[in-house]
Amino acid sequence: MAKESGKKKLEMIKYAFEIWGKSAFFNTSLKYVAQKFNITKQGLLRHFKTKEDFFKAMFDYFFQFYFKMLDEIINIDIKKFNLESFIEFYVKKHFNFFLDNLGFFFFFTSPIFKKYYLKSKEFIEYEEKQSLILKELFIK
Repeated sequence: MAKESGKKKLEMIKYAFEIWGKSAFFNTSLKYVAQKFNITKQGLLRHFKTKEDFFKAMFDYFFQFYFKMLDEIINIDIKKFNLESFIEFYVKKHFNFFLDNLGFFFFFTSPIFKKYYLKSKEFIEYEEKQSLILKELFIK
């Protein structure tokens, strides 16, 4: 049963990125997600205790993919790059990541996202690691 519930939660999260992404995360009512699954908003809240919990789950889902992409950036062999080629590599990675999933882009640029990423120690650590790479390339 717990596995079934986890699968349903994941489907709801994916759908939220799809439906809310189309409207750039404006009018993010849980009722739109609930309707897709033929349940009420209260039924949706059986899976996620609050709307905040739902957004937190979306944040976690997004970051499992975003951090994987950032790992590809911060684990590169910096010796193979000059500043210009690294910036080109960096921009292409981000551009392709968001182009492959516009829902992620709209989430990333939404006020909802800003509310959570500022609290994420892991996000801050990735930002610091990227800054160190840029610093090293500037010095080089």
